Amino acid sequence: MASLTSHLGEIDTVLDELFGKFSKIIKHITILEASSQLKLDPPKLGNSLFWMVEELRSTLWKAQ
Repeated sequence: MASLTSHLGEIDTVLDELFGKFSKIIKHITILEASSQLKLDPPKLGNSLFWMVEELRSTLWKAQ
C-alpha cells in the first residue's frame, strides 16, 4: 500500500495527460461531424470552435 501511495502523483499526471488527449480527439471528431452535417468544409483549426458555434446558431435560428 505504501508503494502505491508514493506513486499516486505520477498516476494522477498520467491520467490527466491521457484524458487531455481523449478530450482533444473528441473535440476534433465533434467539429468534423458538425462540418459534415452542415455540408461545409471545416475552417482552419484556430477558428474552428468559434466557427462551429456560429454555424450551429445560424442553422438553429433559420429553423425557428
